[in-house]
Amino acid sequence: MPKKTEILTKEYFDATLETKLDSKLEQKLSPFREDIRKIYDTLDWLVGAFKKFDEEHTFHSSRIYGHEEQLENHEVRIGVLEKKAT
Repeated sequence: MPKKTEILTKEYFDATLETKLDSKLEQKLSPFREDIRKIYDTLDWLVGAFKKFDEEHTFHSSRIYGHEEQLENHEVRIGVLEKKAT
């Protein structure tokens, strides 16, 4: 801290102001740190759940597509058998 007789420099003023602002900001934000952590934890869980859902959806979609082809094949074969039976 400069003596009263010294000239206040811009650099000293800026550094002091920044330090005080950082301190005030930290004091204001500290009560919200736990809430912010909970929000991040929840977002992490949601992203993980979405990725898992997306992977399962992709797997089941491919399985359904395979079953559709199999059903179409059965329909053709049953149609042929019904024609022979009549």
